[in-house]
Amino acid sequence: MKKILLATFNPGKIKEYKLLLGGLSLKILGLKDIGIKEKIEENGDSFLENAFLKADFYSKLANLPTLADDSGLEIDSLNGMPGVRSRRWPGYEATDRELLDFTLKKLKNFPWKERRAKLKTALVFIIPHQEARAVFISNGTLEGIIATEPRGRLVLGYPYRPIFYLPKIKKTLAQLGFREETKIGQRRKALKKLIPVLELLPKINFNLSLSSLGAFEKKVLEEVKKIPLGKTKTYSQIAGAISRPKSARAVGRALSKNPLPLIIPCHRVVGNQDIGGYVFGKKAKRHLLKLEKEANEEISELRNRHFKRRFSAKG
Repeated sequence: MKKILLATFNPGKIKEYKLLLGGLSLKILGLKDIGIKEKIEENGDSFLENAFLKADFYSKLANLPTLADDSGLEIDSLNGMPGVRSRRWPGYEATDRELLDFTLKKLKNFPWKERRAKLKTALVFIIPHQEARAVFISNGTLEGIIATEPRGRLVLGYPYRPIFYLPKIKKTLAQLGFREETKIGQRRKALKKLIPVLELLPKINFNLSLSSLGAFEKKVLEEVKKIPLGKTKTYSQIAGAISRPKSARAVGRALSKNPLPLIIPCHRVVGNQDIGGYVFGKKAKRHLLKLEKEANEEISELRNRHFKRRFSAKG
């Protein structure tokens, strides 16, 4: 069973993702499960940036496929507050009870129609391998209203559940219960987009040594790695690029061995057998190309903003 790391110390979050990913052949590990104690400062300007910072740091530290999320509450009438500061809204690292009480106090005199809010989750999934890695992102949103008083049990790590009211269901998230909430929550919505990627993990040959590849297969690997993001090449084009124009079938056979350095970009390859005929279907390939393009654009922007902030701070 393939292991993936969930970049969190929160036991409630680990429990939720185990429910969400229960149908896949994956073993979900938390940071404590593999002895990681280091904590990263979540100083991003958005949920996505914080999720990326965590996925980037812990995937390098553990050298495992790593899923990281950042979530929080946005209240429309408060211009999206608390947002990325959901845990530190009062100005310090607050407890769940303090956050719940602080939110109710902030909205004490607000009428029902001005209490609309959103729970948001950004996900970043990184598959690392030596100098190569694949990055995928997704977002999920659940809309509701902040209730005037808590309803349901407060669960550690989920401070806003007892006051996040769902008008269609006429209950708060806490009143639904953990399993029912998981079925409709923003994390499920975000994760749905990444399921095709997660389903690939058990099919990837993570243990295939590059030294076991022949000279032809190594040339195919190098050529596939050169394909730009969002672009595609055919087996024939790859064969021609390595001066073996009649070896398109052999290119397909090389790809079908599923070594990780090839899997990362090989959805950019188009062939009659579609990567050995069983790793990628055409629908999955299109989905991955779209995810890859979105991730590349978002992560490039995040890196630019992060660099500008660091440069400004030094200046």
